[in-house]
Amino acid sequence: MKLGAAVGLICVVACGGNRNADVDPPDVAGSAGDMPALASSVGVEVASDSVRMVLHVTNPTNQPVVLEFSSGQRYDFAVRTAAGVDVWRWSADKSFMQALGSETIPPGGTLDYSEVWLPGDRTGSFVAVAELTSLNHRVREQAAFQFP
Repeated sequence: MKLGAAVGLICVVACGGNRNADVDPPDVAGSAGDMPALASSVGVEVASDSVRMVLHVTNPTNQPVVLEFSSGQRYDFAVRTAAGVDVWRWSADKSFMQALGSETIPPGGTLDYSEVWLPGDRTGSFVAVAELTSLNHRVREQAAFQFP
């Protein structure tokens, strides 16, 4: 899912618009061999009753990058305690079509994936984990945050 609005959210989070979230600087993730590397980051926006996470994947090269997938799932998000215990995983109650698929990121282009976690009465320190489930370009980003 491409979300133009998510680009603005990442700027808000990355530029310090949300002081309740930590954002890791963009990492470069790629595969072995001559595959081009992707730049990635995760943004976290903490609201009064929810936490929105955005995985931002950018192709910094001048060539298109084709992402290959083994199912309909393109990404996943998880929330863990500071001790590393999963308290929520977006895909836990989902089923995905088992079919090969692909997405192409054009030169200089981006893909943004986002989901919202509803923590209920949970409070404290957490870590958002965002993953691109591509077979040929695995991306995994983390960001610590406090709720509320």
